[in-house]
Amino acid sequence: MPAPTSAPVIARALGENVVLEVSTSAPDLADVRDALERLAPVELAPGDVRAALAVVAEHATLNPYAALTSRHPAIARLKLVTRKLTFFVAHSLAVQVTDLAHALLVAGAATADRLELLEEENARLRHDLDELRSRQGTAP
Repeated sequence: MPAPTSAPVIARALGENVVLEVSTSAPDLADVRDALERLAPVELAPGDVRAALAVVAEHATLNPYAALTSRHPAIARLKLVTRKLTFFVAHSLAVQVTDLAHALLVAGAATADRLELLEEENARLRHDLDELRSRQGTAP
């Protein structure tokens, strides 16, 4: 009888054919740097709503599937079992957060459009006010 933590036993317990990914090498330095760049804070100009929306759009979709790679086969199997046990909650949460992020993008785009219209109207009204003041001979 196979050991209780062997891949065939876990696959049978889960009722499907499963392929476990086992990594035999350490993470590449470039991969680590890429991961750190994704976690770094983003510098945005104050008041740049469109740039903020672009940053939100980059991270709006969550992936409910956790990585199964590990240098240790037992850890890869444990990750698989944990993912199978928590999938419903993780998937439901990921879908809800993704939907929220997309709704925020729509609301943010509408807000940015309205803000740009208000800024244009404000500039036009200031120009009209300056014209009226110049006709009356009063300086601002």
